[in-house]
Amino acid sequence: RMPVCEAPVTPYPRSTDSPILRDNIVPPLARGEWEQRLYPALYKALLRVVLLARRQILPVDDELARAGFVQRRVQVLQPDVIFDRAGNAFVIEMNTNGFMVGALHAEFFDATA
Repeated sequence: RMPVCEAPVTPYPRSTDSPILRDNIVPPLARGEWEQRLYPALYKALLRVVLLARRQILPVDDELARAGFVQRRVQVLQPDVIFDRAGNAFVIEMNTNGFMVGALHAEFFDATA
């Protein structure tokens, strides 16, 4: 079971590079602290998703191995993540079709890829 975010950053920013996010994490993020503080929390949340899906992934992996495929990969497409005020990451949902909301609804984002 996935944990629930009890104290999200409020108001939630439109961009993860926003001062709103940096200033509302306790203690506030200094410029460049993403790598030291938020990335590890994000990686942990995404790893939890993969581990929870392990039972569904292993039979497919076994089938691919029997067919001669030796590489083991899991692709995570467009996770929706929220950070709480302590800098913990929470996966809200996982989109498996790769649909990029920002491509169609740029008004919701400061920048789109």
